[in-house]
Amino acid sequence: MPMLLEEDFEWGTATIRQRLLVRLDVVIQVTRESGHLEALGDQAEAMARTLHDRWDPIVAPLPLYPAFQPA
Repeated sequence: MPMLLEEDFEWGTATIRQRLLVRLDVVIQVTRESGHLEALGDQAEAMARTLHDRWDPIVAPLPLYPAFQPA
């Protein structure tokens, strides 16, 4: 994780930063919807907020998987 704060890396169709932000958003959503592990969701939200603030200008939203892109 420390090197991810300084530099992003391509991994298939997305970057590591894009994947991390999406996964944190999923944790936040699942913990809210389920009503379980709320503290974990709160931590994920705090981490996501910090990373979004740091990376927003340079990390594009996760692209649509190629199989689901319009022809």
